[in-house]
Amino acid sequence: AGQGRGQADRDGDREGSQGQCLEAHLVHDNAGQGSTSVPKRPSQRQDPAIADPGLEGQTDDQEADIFGGSEIQQGLGVGLKFGARDRVAWRGDLQGMIGRGKAYGLGAKVNAQKALVTGKLRQSGPHLLIEIGHCGVIGVWATRSSQLRKTVMSQPRFVGPVVDPVPTGAKPDLRPLPGRWVRLDALSVAHHGLSLFRSFDGKDPEDVLWTWMPYGPFADEAAFLNWAKDREASRDPWFYAIVNRSSGESLGMAAFMRADPAHGVIEIGNIWMAPSLQKTREATEAIFLMMRHAFDDLGVRRLEWKCDALNAPSRQAALRFGFQFEGIFRQHMIIKGRNRDTAWFAMIDKDWPKVREGFEEWLKEGNFDGEGRQREGLRLRSQIGNEFERKSSHKI
Repeated sequence: AGQGRGQADRDGDREGSQGQCLEAHLVHDNAGQGSTSVPKRPSQRQDPAIADPGLEGQTDDQEADIFGGSEIQQGLGVGLKFGARDRVAWRGDLQGMIGRGKAYGLGAKVNAQKALVTGKLRQSGPHLLIEIGHCGVIGVWATRSSQLRKTVMSQPRFVGPVVDPVPTGAKPDLRPLPGRWVRLDALSVAHHGLSLFRSFDGKDPEDVLWTWMPYGPFADEAAFLNWAKDREASRDPWFYAIVNRSSGESLGMAAFMRADPAHGVIEIGNIWMAPSLQKTREATEAIFLMMRHAFDDLGVRRLEWKCDALNAPSRQAALRFGFQFEGIFRQHMIIKGRNRDTAWFAMIDKDWPKVREGFEEWLKEGNFDGEGRQREGLRLRSQIGNEFERKSSHKI
């Protein structure tokens, strides 16, 4: 053993290579007989400097038969096999504490710095698995260190459920979306442009309407109409005008955007409403019409709502409409030269049936008086929404 160690020290100085430590299986059956199994690998060249004449021409199974099983010390058999390059089976006995065991064979010494021991009780008796990791092997190879290679039990892999039915893959086609009090029409500058401009011109002197929007305020009618022409031609976002059915006036805009048909995801965004439309049943119905179109016609699995994290009214509106708050994307955008953290909200298809039922109940004509004021509030808030409201000083 001493001679083998000296040779190993010299080899280690020359080589200093890295290898891998494999596991040792230790089985003690009721009969007190020891047996082992040595994991197989594809054949690799054995270094002539460490070849044992007694192993020449032997196969893996023959090597395991020679060194794998023994009746040493209370019938315990230890089989060890090391090396990413070389294939040597060891025979020996296990001595000392786990974590500093010794195995002797072919004049080599194994000093295990760490060992993981797990036990399983089988009908044949106790079964111990010893995995030796971060171990230094001093012997006829060279000094090697390695990470533990876990081969005994593969970790469970968790995957999501099968999606059935799969998303339809449909995109918005800007079809009219009619409701009781409003309808959503594909934006047309010729039909809606002037009415949209007049809906806010002179009615929002501090330009609050455009505080969190990436566009606006507009210097004059021409500037607004030029901007609206680009929105009319856009296909993602797809822009709608919100039209009051009784007056025919266009009082705001909204869009479907960031469509991902393959995954059934779309977002409602670019929403602005004239002061006369805000906090009315018409405003709520306009959002409901878009939500219903997304889930019932486009067949989406997920509908998103995003806004500036500092836009408390928009965040409250999302919760009121039944969306769930999912978090803040920090430094998500730069809007008008300023940082924007974005608050994310979403609703998924399994949420929609109850949300739709709540909207339809709220939108019944009998829920409003002669001046359009609600008798019962819209109650769609989730637990997440209620928690947000308790922490917020803003109320809907």
